[in-house]
Amino acid sequence: MENIIIDSSMIKTYACLETLCENAGKTEDFKTVLWAGLLADNGLMDEFIYYLENKTVKDSLKIRGYSLTDMYVYCLGRYNLYSGDLGKNTASCNKEAMILDAFMCMHRLNAEPDVFIKILNEGRGMDRM
Repeated sequence: MENIIIDSSMIKTYACLETLCENAGKTEDFKTVLWAGLLADNGLMDEFIYYLENKTVKDSLKIRGYSLTDMYVYCLGRYNLYSGDLGKNTASCNKEAMILDAFMCMHRLNAEPDVFIKILNEGRGMDRM
């Protein structure tokens, strides 16, 4: 037992995730899946911690060419499509939910890149050359 080291920063990070999920109306399942994804990917965890500390993303993580900002824009586009929003990112748009969804998209992209890239490319609003 004397060799057990507890990293309190992960406890604080999880507490912040809990608060964000609660404020964004996310389910317990969403929180559990996202936390597992963050723990499984150091790059994604670093992005999340950076977001918590700075309230912005550093976009250092790229998965198959996609960044967290790309995922945020994708999530915002889906929100606009389903909410009838005019794309002005109004006060009714829950920014905490959007960033959590972007992190979840990055996790899904990392876990199943071929499947998720197909979803991205076939989605409405994706430009094709």
